[in-house]
Amino acid sequence: MTGSTTTPESTSTPTTTSTADAASAPSDPLLTGAYIGGSGSYASNLELFESWLGHPPALTMEFVEGLRSRDVVSRFLANRMTPIWEAGSVPVVTWLPSTGTTTETADDIAREVADGDHDALIERWATRLRDWTIDDGTQRRFYFRPGHEMNGNWFPWSADSSSTTNDYIEMWRRIHTIFTESGLDETTTQWMWSPNADEIGGVRAEAYYPGDDYVDWVGLDGFNFGDSQSYSEWRTPEEIFGSMLERMRELTAKPVALPEVASSSFRGDDYTPSAKARWVRRLFSFADDNDVRMVNWFNTEKSGVDESDWAVFGGERGTDTHEIDGESYATYNAYRATVNSPSVIRGDADTAARLTDREFSGDL
Repeated sequence: MTGSTTTPESTSTPTTTSTADAASAPSDPLLTGAYIGGSGSYASNLELFESWLGHPPALTMEFVEGLRSRDVVSRFLANRMTPIWEAGSVPVVTWLPSTGTTTETADDIAREVADGDHDALIERWATRLRDWTIDDGTQRRFYFRPGHEMNGNWFPWSADSSSTTNDYIEMWRRIHTIFTESGLDETTTQWMWSPNADEIGGVRAEAYYPGDDYVDWVGLDGFNFGDSQSYSEWRTPEEIFGSMLERMRELTAKPVALPEVASSSFRGDDYTPSAKARWVRRLFSFADDNDVRMVNWFNTEKSGVDESDWAVFGGERGTDTHEIDGESYATYNAYRATVNSPSVIRGDADTAARLTDREFSGDL
């Protein structure tokens, strides 16, 4: 069951020059989206990405430090979630249980949340999100992804923290209960539990699983760093996700997403955009072959340790160029061609719920 394929009118006159082969079209319905990232105006970045695609993505991801302050709640809903919805996408909220940056957040934050120390702020999130879902008189909805990548070693709620796996589970269940008691249910909120595809820290992802009653989706985050780091090598989607995907299938029958995924173009001794384009095509073939029902691209450029040229639109390099209002953008048409395939579900600002109930819940 697929969504609308209507392409909204654009105020720009985009053109694309392509040097990459078109991507193989997925045969099964697939939800796709992106974390837009980038500098400048958020609304402008989102509009440019959608202009390049020719339609709104079904999903747009954003990150928020959920325990920083009460003001963050209002700002995030107004400046992130509402523009995403009005553009025709469903927000995917990556909610960090952090009081500031990861270094500013207590190492036992999962225990604090589980003990109820942050209930007042979590209750504010719940009531404001509930109000947001009905603010314009129609039902809005969102995906909620708290405490992601818990089986890594880079977050204060993860394997190297002083919080235990039981603390994490109790944290998750407490947040879920507060949200549910506020009136948010599966029609407005889909809960996504997201371990990292690469297990780092010595604690298996399964030990953090809150249980099927508290989870709607399983999301696996994974990046192909290529040869961009001293410790990394070029890996296929199968090499990144295959083993963990098999374990998740044994753990639960919940639908699987790739909520954060991207590839570097650095292969061998240099940046090779054509290699990244091939990786993009292989990613969507992998998703199609393995019944992965959601793919969100991490579309932002970063440099330094543990970062690379992740973007498929608007980065420093690509296989193609795309012109919007006289400005030229580096792009990867392998991505654009795939998400314009007939089976890929698109966003639609003219459809009240954006997605059907079945699409929203991953029953594709």
